[in-house]
Amino acid sequence: MSLAIRSLVSTRVLDRAEAYWRADVHDATNDRLSDLTGHGHHAQLGSANGADTNDPTILVRKGEQYLYLTGVSGNYCSMPDLAAYTPASTLEFEALISLDDWTRAADEQAIVTKWGASSDEWICRVSKLGELQMLCDGGGSTISTEVAGGTDGELLWVRGHWDLDDEGGNDVANFYTSTETSLINPDDVTWTQLGATVTTASGGRTVGGGADEAEIGSHTDGTGDMAAGKFKRVRVKIDGTTQIDVDFTQNPTPTASTFTESSAQGATVTINRSATGLKSSVVHRTLALLGTDNYFEVANHPDLDFAVGDSFTVVWAGRLYDTSPDESHGLMSNSGSLGGQGWNLYQATNTFTIWRLDDTNVDIQSAFNGFTNGEAIVVTGRRDVSADQISISHAGVVGDTDDDTTTATIANVNAAFIGSTAVPANFYDGEFFAAAVFREALSDDEVREVGIELGFVPA
Repeated sequence: MSLAIRSLVSTRVLDRAEAYWRADVHDATNDRLSDLTGHGHHAQLGSANGADTNDPTILVRKGEQYLYLTGVSGNYCSMPDLAAYTPASTLEFEALISLDDWTRAADEQAIVTKWGASSDEWICRVSKLGELQMLCDGGGSTISTEVAGGTDGELLWVRGHWDLDDEGGNDVANFYTSTETSLINPDDVTWTQLGATVTTASGGRTVGGGADEAEIGSHTDGTGDMAAGKFKRVRVKIDGTTQIDVDFTQNPTPTASTFTESSAQGATVTINRSATGLKSSVVHRTLALLGTDNYFEVANHPDLDFAVGDSFTVVWAGRLYDTSPDESHGLMSNSGSLGGQGWNLYQATNTFTIWRLDDTNVDIQSAFNGFTNGEAIVVTGRRDVSADQISISHAGVVGDTDDDTTTATIANVNAAFIGSTAVPANFYDGEFFAAAVFREALSDDEVREVGIELGFVPA
């Protein structure tokens, strides 16, 4: 269909794309992001041969936002040490969570803890068998007599109450679950006891104070019992009083690395992210989480190849949490390698984004210094043969413009990649929202309009 005819059919710029993908239109049956233009240029998870264990993680938002923890060391939440976190008589936790694997054989998964190098105070976690477990220093522990019964990837309310000393020489614990996962307040939930009351003739438990931080999703500074899954609400009562109350559906914004929890303590909660690998994510919209070896592949097609006289535009939207590494993060590419014949859009060292074209004779680049940690961004690379220029923009604001000195075709036989350069290598490390390819040089106003249509640039 010609551009003139298409412009009569729709006023949306995105409807003129040759290919257009969104993370929130995920075809789970075929393990791909469907091409929303109807041209069939689907973005396959991981490789053209289908999904594997290294595929991007699709995080779906249903209802309220949540925190996703990846199970990778360094991805957790922390709160500074407070004396109020040390129990004298009772310890209770309540949490609305969804683990990727409720019976992960590799190790236990922490819900909330105060346990580390200074002293081992207490841990509330899910065991390898899917039971609810509470531990305190001195080797004391108690565990539910039945598994929690969580379904992988599905939310479940879990709760444990531990009376450290019933004054009869015992410590006594009860565990509970609830499937009322549409409720965010644990006080509104109807709890069902999980198994029998657990009574241990221990002579009573004593928890000694320490200087370690409280953590969600891990212990010992983000190195132990790393949880993988969704967290919506975590509340801890010490001696009957709420001392930790973290509501991930309300408190953090996607760009925030710290926020204040809701108990009377008003502690600062820090969202920690690992230096490499999949990172903690505040899921405020459906997205694809990418890291090393995670990418989408689009089969080679003439629609995505461009001759010496072809104008075109590539648009990418996502969020990067660490712009500082001395490496290249491939946003989208079809060049076969960084510097190979074709086109590349990638984030380079210290916030620079590069739009790069290579023919058989010359390599030209346009750079924009505009990435900010945690900021959702729309990046556009454009080639305008009528003006003989290439340019790059962020959020509809045009940055560098350079002369287009290519003299030969940049077409090739390579697949296109989202989340890597085309080896694949130079993997993107962050969140992916959407991408599009146009067989035309969009105007400055149209570049901005695409960002508005994607929902990332204010109208």
